[in-house]
Amino acid sequence: MLSQTVRYAFRALTCLAAQNGGRPLLAREMAERTGVPKHYLSKILQSLARAGILTSSRGVGGGFRIARPLEEISLLAVVEQFEAAWKWDECLLKPSACTKAQPCLLHTEWEKVLDHCKAFLRSTTLRELSAADGGKHFPALAKKPARAQKRA
Repeated sequence: MLSQTVRYAFRALTCLAAQNGGRPLLAREMAERTGVPKHYLSKILQSLARAGILTSSRGVGGGFRIARPLEEISLLAVVEQFEAAWKWDECLLKPSACTKAQPCLLHTEWEKVLDHCKAFLRSTTLRELSAADGGKHFPALAKKPARAQKRA
């Protein structure tokens, strides 16, 4: 039901949430830890940053962080960055959307399923997703050691 892009976004966000406010992570590090192709993940991370879900910074010590408290970001907010709104209203039988006025055979039951899914995604936050993972898949990374200074 959810696209591969959304599933990858959930993986990346769970990985970042495990940092618990620690150092930012590079796209490369997250790609290695989550198994998501680096270039694909970079595009996902940039979309999440444009949406205000992540912050990004360049340079030494740069990378991605979650922009707001985990309990303020619903899974639906993430899904909506990648799934077209019309997809939720797509009919299972017709090439176009059906309506209550002209429902298809499955409309009423499918609408219940979609409403349940939307309610779940709306009420579940990154805090809950992160707590469910408990750091099992993506334990926090330690801070990077300071670079040794060159001696003259």
